[in-house]
Amino acid sequence: MMPVVEITQENYFRVALQNAIGLTVVDFYAPWCGPCRALAPTFEDIANAYPRVQVLKINVDSLPSVAAAFNVSSLPTILFIRDGAVVDKVVGAKRDEIAHKLLQYNM
Repeated sequence: MMPVVEITQENYFRVALQNAIGLTVVDFYAPWCGPCRALAPTFEDIANAYPRVQVLKINVDSLPSVAAAFNVSSLPTILFIRDGAVVDKVVGAKRDEIAHKLLQYNM
C-alpha cells in the first residue's frame, strides 16, 4: 500500500514524476476549499485499493508555480499522469468520473 504523498517542494514533484512507474494521480487542492476537503478520503481509498498507483497532493497556495505549470484554475483539479505526461484530468469533486478515469488509465 502506497500512502498519499503531500508534495511540499517543486523539486519533490519533479522527482516523484521521474521515478513513477505507471499511473500517478495528482490532487491539486487548497485547505480552504470545501469540495477539496470532501474529496480527500477518496484519495486515501485510491492509495489503499491501488497499491501501484502513486497518489500525490499539491496545495496550490503552497506551490502556485506547479499549479500554474499545469494550468490549474479551479479546485479541486485532479491530473492523471502516465510516464511523465498528463493523459487526463477531472475538474471538480466528481468521484464517479475520478473512479472511471482511474480504471481507464490504470493498466
